[in-house]
Amino acid sequence: MVKFLDTQAINYEINEMLKDTTSPILFLVCPYLKICDSFKQRLEDRDLYKLETKFVFGKTELHPNESEWINSLKYVRLHFSKDLHAKCYMNDKVAIITSMNLYEFSQLNNKEMGIAVYKDKDCELYNEILAEVGRIIRNSDDLELNVKKLTPEDIKKRDISTGYCIRCGEATPLDVKSPYCDKDMKTWKRYSDVEYVEKNGKCHICGESNESSFSKPVCKTCYSKNKSLF
Repeated sequence: MVKFLDTQAINYEINEMLKDTTSPILFLVCPYLKICDSFKQRLEDRDLYKLETKFVFGKTELHPNESEWINSLKYVRLHFSKDLHAKCYMNDKVAIITSMNLYEFSQLNNKEMGIAVYKDKDCELYNEILAEVGRIIRNSDDLELNVKKLTPEDIKKRDISTGYCIRCGEATPLDVKSPYCDKDMKTWKRYSDVEYVEKNGKCHICGESNESSFSKPVCKTCYSKNKSLF
């Protein structure tokens, strides 16, 4: 039996899955290693119960605060699969295949769809999904994140195809002419003040604290090292 899920139902089902502390294993397969605060709390609870979570992701760019949080969890195992685009979340009871990522913007702003497959209702299909998740994990790389402050040398060497929202610090496509994530860009456009300095601003390139504005979205160090972007 397959159950159709709309956006609200997907949020509900994932939340129920994450708070289930009777499931010894949890698989989170999602391109982005970005998780909304409410889901983070559920994963922290699982960690307290010493329950393993396997997180498979495909994008390496990550804000330092997110890395620090992941590293604080002892029972989360990270696997990197560079070609990953699938979104699948499952435990020993149910598998959810969906278009939704785990970060807040997807949940609040996007129209999502998905399906839920329950092991007790359709064991054969559930096992097919489990087998595919297992295959993805076997062909992925185990990964340990190390929290590291980026130096100017790091910035110069890395591929800066991803930047940081100058308001919230979330990873977002690097574009000095649009230095906000989608959510904060919508808010900024209400006033469109290019000189407004963010109260807790971040540099669009390195993600560190900075007096950033739409017209001056990066710190002095990043500007001097990346003048070709301007």
